Amino acid sequence: MKLHKFTATTFTQAMNRVRKELGEDAIIVSSIEERGLFHITAAIESDFDTGRKSFDRIYESLDEHGLGELTKKQIKDLIRSLEHKIPEPSECLAASLDQILHFNPFDLENLKDGAGVSKSCPIALIGPPGAGKTACIAKLAIEATVLDLNPIVITLDAEKAGAIAQLTSFTNALAIPFEKADTKEELSEHITTHNGLVLLDTTGLNPYDDNQIAFAKEMLSHAAAIIVLVMPAGLDMQEAQDMIKVFKTLNPSYLIVTKIDMCRRFGNVMGLSIYSGLPLSYFGHSPHISSPLIPFTPIELAQMIQFKNSFLVK
Repeated sequence: MKLHKFTATTFTQAMNRVRKELGEDAIIVSSIEERGLFHITAAIESDFDTGRKSFDRIYESLDEHGLGELTKKQIKDLIRSLEHKIPEPSECLAASLDQILHFNPFDLENLKDGAGVSKSCPIALIGPPGAGKTACIAKLAIEATVLDLNPIVITLDAEKAGAIAQLTSFTNALAIPFEKADTKEELSEHITTHNGLVLLDTTGLNPYDDNQIAFAKEMLSHAAAIIVLVMPAGLDMQEAQDMIKVFKTLNPSYLIVTKIDMCRRFGNVMGLSIYSGLPLSYFGHSPHISSPLIPFTPIELAQMIQFKNSFLVK
């Protein structure tokens, strides 16, 4: 019997995928809900559409995602080398991705920097304008509240009225402290007087504005924060590389990729991690703060490549 794994945002969507892929005679082996997603493992007694044809479909899928030729060849070569050990195509693709990319969702309850050293310090999100940093801060604050980590949100983006209004609205609704900091002194005061997790929301950084980058570097260095780079999926890779080159000067440790729901080709997502050297930590699939960030894992990326993100769409 061959096992198949399906993921969706609701149980009904997951079951629809099971029926579509395996038919009405599929056997449900397990069903769990985790971090806002439903995971179903199903099987059928006989599966005539596996083996060579299934692996051929994997290779065809890789050709559709705008991957660089070298990266695509690496993945295909790894799949061929692992086929005899991992006969299930999806799992084989995931294992291959795991060897090329680094996946490391950070743990709010046990924060570590990029070197793996445990730290008790603020988390700061950086990235270009429109990347979705403020929504990510809100989602992290909600998770921290659920974990009883007593979060505070501090914004360094005091000039952007829309971001202030958005943060004020959700922090008030959840009774989460919210402060603004225009100077290092204000930032230090807010951090040192709060007993709990500190989340720093920064202004959308124009990577070509030296003054913005210098201000962010000064403030974040003063805060001794763990820095998370937030980048949207779907960017032109050459433009993304130029941005990442600048953002790397701020010493980020992790990568969150947003706007996954707006993409159907994910070579760019892999390129962001490869070029930045940062681990894929979480991805955002909705602008709504009630939809949590999802830990980036090899199997999640493998499903995106195979199904072009349809497992996240109603």
